[in-house]
Amino acid sequence: MLICVSCASSDKKEAQGGNLSNQMQTSTEVDSHQDLTVLVEHKNLDKYFYSSWFGAPDDLNFEILKNLNRIKNVKKAIYDAFKQYPVEVLNQNIGAVVILKKLNMHGLPYGGTYICNKGNPGSSAVYLTLDDSISEDGLHPYIIDAFNHEFSSILMKNYNFPKEAWKAANGKGFEYKNEDENGGYKALKNGEFGHEDNLEALYLKGVLSEYALSDLEEDFNVYSGMIMTYPNELKAVLDTYPVVKKKVKIWIDFYKSINNKFEETTVFQVFSDV
Repeated sequence: MLICVSCASSDKKEAQGGNLSNQMQTSTEVDSHQDLTVLVEHKNLDKYFYSSWFGAPDDLNFEILKNLNRIKNVKKAIYDAFKQYPVEVLNQNIGAVVILKKLNMHGLPYGGTYICNKGNPGSSAVYLTLDDSISEDGLHPYIIDAFNHEFSSILMKNYNFPKEAWKAANGKGFEYKNEDENGGYKALKNGEFGHEDNLEALYLKGVLSEYALSDLEEDFNVYSGMIMTYPNELKAVLDTYPVVKKKVKIWIDFYKSINNKFEETTVFQVFSDV
């Protein structure tokens, strides 16, 4: 069975000058989880946004998540996602995960986004939204997928991601709809997600959702969410879709190049023979 992931997750990439780390370090809510230094926050959130974002052209506005049961379940899912990583990979690349109910920029709703300040993990963050459309039953896989989707962009920017190998795996004649880094925003603006009428055709091309066609980074993001959330389901179809198999191998090798302790994790053991 083919699974569509991240079809309704829309994210705009913001890597901006300046530094949020001083503001982040003033947080009074630090969740203790082994040796993690990463914060998971759901209140007093203004410090996690550049002040310039609240004016034109970004016109950012957000709504906090107030339902205590939802907050508890989201945090559990985030910490389960953290368990998929060697702790040093998290500490060396991200300062906070920010939980919101809604996030809007440019008049458009976002399912998630991130900010990456290379070399300064304390001011890098992932932002995840959970509005009322996400059911309690679907909450856990949704958050696992969304975190891995956004965090993979930070890893892609902080390490030597093999873009040329990824492009080569796509094969001759394959083109993303956008070759720049704004493909996700353009897909959101044009409504180019959530319309997977023929997943078989997409998998044959080597992409896992229509949204993944927007640009290379989004393609990599969708693979990251799928591999980490549904590893067994994806493993089961690799022999049927050779381009997908090639890209999964590139993904695995890239993550192992970041830290070889990934090989000890449950997800990577699923793909140990790929």
